[in-house]
Amino acid sequence: MSEQERTLWGIHGGRLGKADTLFLKQNCIAIGWDELGDVSPIGADREALKERLAETYPKAKPGAIPVHAGQLYKFITEIQPGDLVVYPSKIDRQIHIGKVGRKSGVRPSLFGSLRLMNALRDHADHGVEQY
Repeated sequence: MSEQERTLWGIHGGRLGKADTLFLKQNCIAIGWDELGDVSPIGADREALKERLAETYPKAKPGAIPVHAGQLYKFITEIQPGDLVVYPSKIDRQIHIGKVGRKSGVRPSLFGSLRLMNALRDHADHGVEQY
């Protein structure tokens, strides 16, 4: 894949930006939910991810299950080394840009719920003016 064809991913650190430290200080991106636990044994099986989510969150809106399963599936199967990541931080109001360095797999994190991780290398910060 050429430089012009690189994939760009947008990530978020939760409603309160709790993952800011993980993304910016530990140079990782991650996804997961506390109650869901480790989904790595499920692997790249979208239907099994949906089943696990539905079992774990029986009160979830029906439309939320396929959306969350899709997020997990893409994180597991599609993010590749060399892809770019954009992270708008709520803490410092900067847009951070990184490049996926390697796929890391499952690691416990500072926040417990973020389990599936990919390492970042290179990142630049770009201030955003508030309007």
